[in-house]
Amino acid sequence: MKRSFTRFTCSLALGVALAGPSLGQDEPLDEFGIVDDGVPLDELLQGGADSPLPEPEPYDEADAPAATPAPEPAPAPQPQAAPQAAPQAVPTAPPEVNAVPEGVPVIAYAPPPADWVMHETHGYTFAAPPGWEVVKESRQGVVVFGGDKETFSGPSFGIMFDRSRMQDADEVTVLSQGQAALSDGIVLDDVTVEGDMGGKTLRVRALSTPQPNEDREYTIFMLAQYAWQGEADPVLEQILATVKTPQMRMAEAPTALNGLVSHVLPEGWKAEENADHTQLTLRAEPYRTFITFATGAAVTGPGGLDQLYAASSSATPGEEVFMGFVAEEYFDYGDYGFAGEDGDSWGNVYYYRLHECLPDGSPIAIAVGDSESLFEHSDERRDLYQRFRLNLPAGSRECFVPVARAEPEPEPAPQPAPAPAPVAKPVPSPAPVPSPAPDTDAAAP
Repeated sequence: MKRSFTRFTCSLALGVALAGPSLGQDEPLDEFGIVDDGVPLDELLQGGADSPLPEPEPYDEADAPAATPAPEPAPAPQPQAAPQAAPQAVPTAPPEVNAVPEGVPVIAYAPPPADWVMHETHGYTFAAPPGWEVVKESRQGVVVFGGDKETFSGPSFGIMFDRSRMQDADEVTVLSQGQAALSDGIVLDDVTVEGDMGGKTLRVRALSTPQPNEDREYTIFMLAQYAWQGEADPVLEQILATVKTPQMRMAEAPTALNGLVSHVLPEGWKAEENADHTQLTLRAEPYRTFITFATGAAVTGPGGLDQLYAASSSATPGEEVFMGFVAEEYFDYGDYGFAGEDGDSWGNVYYYRLHECLPDGSPIAIAVGDSESLFEHSDERRDLYQRFRLNLPAGSRECFVPVARAEPEPEPAPQPAPAPAPVAKPVPSPAPVPSPAPDTDAAAP
């Protein structure tokens, strides 16, 4: 399977050649004024022009259906609780660490130097030395390069998401193969390979998840050196030690609702928690996405989430697993309006009523509203949901009772037509009385 190594070397070679502004994979190169440098690609990659092309990306946004703006959409209903300032960070217990098999080395987390630059992709972060340039940034990951752009030689580091793994490529030489674990106990397959790229050695250490995610993609941490001589190994190892997974970031995240919810807000988002700590709403600015967590009366009381999103006769229920918990899911094809990059658009709301309650019996519910784009792309949903975590306390128990649904009001029965008013009969006019005949006798002389 050659495409894994070929795709990575293509991304590295072209990314370094075009470095300056970072490029997303879907951006046309001619918009950046790219000038042919006269070096054919087949001189850079083993196999020449006959090398197989990378597989087409399955989630190319250019293929996504365009959002159809709707005229004057109605705003999505929001719970009535008064917003409060976002809560301050509260120290929380770290998540449960997976048991690391005996003999598997652990890559201990080390804070980066103060002047290093932070990078993020799909909830993962790492830091790189100043001066390292982003040469690839797309939904498939981010790659930074710290070498010589003229000769392409030097080190690079990346976190990538791919359906192929480096150890499955058959055009490389496997130098070592084993396992390593991150600080949160996640065990990775660890392989180091070498291959030829334009007559020079490209050495890559790839640490990948043993199983793919729901998009059938592996998470891969790449430590690469072109024209390898080994001098960059220490800095690559230092970069790897700065990696934080979404689980590691959640361990130091702020909490709300008395510790029930941990959250790492995306850039530009706001958090609003009500005064009695029963409802937390997190939303993007401009208003495009919201996610609301609620307990107790904020779920079942007047104006609560049940009434807003589940009781409607248009909401379609069904059982689902959400954030690791069994929940009743209600999908509402509501006429909700959201502000998007291209103007207002229609959106929908998913409402999740957990089957578990807090120890005191308080129900737990989550509402997620967005324009249609969030629900069409699973990677966007994954990126959003992994920023939040529910911390159900000991003693939480099964308690789910189906939400009473509002039945549509029956149409009124047809009423009989009123009887027509009687038509008044015309009164006959009296017959004319003839005039009396003249008295002829009285007129004689």
